Amino acid sequence: MQPYDFSLLPAPLMVIRYAQTPMTNQQSESMKLEAEVKLLADRAEELIKTLKRLQADNHQLRLQQD
Repeated sequence: MQPYDFSLLPAPLMVIRYAQTPMTNQQSESMKLEAEVKLLADRAEELIKTLKRLQADNHQLRLQQD
């Protein structure tokens, strides 16, 4: 069995800082939101993979108990 990476669970959102290029606050906020959405999507994908591994391991353990 592979060890599970539970460090993904409590991870806070990272504050994304961009290069010192002049842009409007709205553009900057939009970029930050896009980056946070991508970060959340990546974390969700990792959590789904972990959940599937846990479900498969649980199924294997049940088969071994029978």
